[in-house]
Amino acid sequence: MTAARPVPVPDALTADYWSAAARHVLALARCTRCDRFALPPGETCRRCGTSTPEFRYEPVSGRGTVRSWTVIRKASLLGFADQVPYLLVDVELVEERGLRMIGRLLNGPKTVVRIGDPVQVAFEDLPDDLAVPAFELSCDEPRTATEHVGAVAPRHPSAPVTGIHTSSAPAHVVDSGRKHAEMTSSERHRASNLGSAGTTEVVP
Repeated sequence: MTAARPVPVPDALTADYWSAAARHVLALARCTRCDRFALPPGETCRRCGTSTPEFRYEPVSGRGTVRSWTVIRKASLLGFADQVPYLLVDVELVEERGLRMIGRLLNGPKTVVRIGDPVQVAFEDLPDDLAVPAFELSCDEPRTATEHVGAVAPRHPSAPVTGIHTSSAPAHVVDSGRKHAEMTSSERHRASNLGSAGTTEVVP
């Protein structure tokens, strides 16, 4: 019997995020003190440090650019064995500099991805009226190839090294202080909530 894919579990802080995602809307928390987005929101605002951020959720365009990506070829957690390989992209959203999230690229694992490629949010529908944000390329030209995707794109000089942040989050976010290759088992477990756990090939 194949294990079921883990699904998001909304809580008081993330319920509005998941409710919007179920309607195929990307809505992010904005701090009412500094007016900047928080992805994910926490008990304090990471931008201004206030302990009373009183976050409000606002719809955003879902447009952004690729900063990095990785191909998952071997599932390390139950529920993903029938979904590999798949491709994850680290995206900076257009709404705010440094506003970044990680999601699946729905174009497929053989898609040729380049630093700076434009993407648009899309959604994976799950049981129980849930949906998970993902991305699709916005490029006009088709890009598919049979060669290994993760080794073809050089790192852009302006793109900082990235890693996956592990706090309880409504979506994947990136912390600029670490490399993808340094992901711990707990980080991969956190990533599994949105379908991104496994053995990876990394573009730093």
